[in-house]
Amino acid sequence: MRKLYILIIILIFAFSCAKKEEKIEFGIVTIYIGSVKIEKDGKSVAPEIKMILRSGDKVVTEKDSRIDMQVGQLGIIRINQESTVAMSRMLKEANENIKLLLKEGEVICKLEKLKRSQQFNVETPTAVVGVRGTTFLVDASEKEKKTSVAVEKGTVEVVNKKEKEKVVVKEQQSAEVSHLSKVPKVLDKIDVQKLKKLQEVKKLKLLKNIRKMDKKEIEKLMPNKIGKLEKTKVKEVMKQFKKNVTKERLNELRNTKKNIKDMKEKVKKEASKKEVEKIVKNKEVRDKKTIDAKTAKEKINKAKNKLKGFLKR
Repeated sequence: MRKLYILIIILIFAFSCAKKEEKIEFGIVTIYIGSVKIEKDGKSVAPEIKMILRSGDKVVTEKDSRIDMQVGQLGIIRINQESTVAMSRMLKEANENIKLLLKEGEVICKLEKLKRSQQFNVETPTAVVGVRGTTFLVDASEKEKKTSVAVEKGTVEVVNKKEKEKVVVKEQQSAEVSHLSKVPKVLDKIDVQKLKKLQEVKKLKLLKNIRKMDKKEIEKLMPNKIGKLEKTKVKEVMKQFKKNVTKERLNELRNTKKNIKDMKEKVKKEASKKEVEKIVKNKEVRDKKTIDAKTAKEKINKAKNKLKGFLKR
């Protein structure tokens, strides 16, 4: 009996440990474009719509690529091109701490108002950005040791990791954190390109029944399936295509024009040649006729002379 109790205790302990080791769900992929890799437990896998991303997973996007995810009903996160982001979500008693570790690149977050027990931070090599519910953008450069923050709606708190100095960035403001400055610099304006990106994400809506929806339904409900980045790329491709087609068409027309000109000259030459041949032939005929007439006249004169001589006898 004692052995049975010990066995039960061991099983309960093992089960509780397994529960603790289980990674907490972070978000669900709603759409991705281009070359995106998800690193899960040391393995690199391709993303899928409705894929569940967990705490500890890492997202890497290549050039002209991006991925959108929905974090429960808290909000939407977009990871733009050439970015490396790790995700962390921890539950401690009644408190929840959600964190994005942005090593390089750009993320845009659209968050609903958080509860008092919830925290959401974006951490870069040089700064920590804390929010309560807002639409904001964070751009980090590990090489330049610089972080840029832009706020479309709400307020965020930006802290210089090294100096621990902090500032509050309000709606329609931006801030810069650099290893060269102690206090983050706040600006009363947002870069035009960044503002457009923020407004694009702001239009996205949370999907309430995302778990019950299939992949095709999610794809249909994504209003920005082809975003500005892809539209620009498509425009460039079309522009280049038209340019190439125009060049080819122009070359074709030039060649056709040249061919027509050559044909005309050839016809002209042929016509001229035939005309000359005709003229020469006619001249030869005329000359021959003249020669024949002259010869006949001479023969007649000779015959007349012979006749005169015969009559004189």
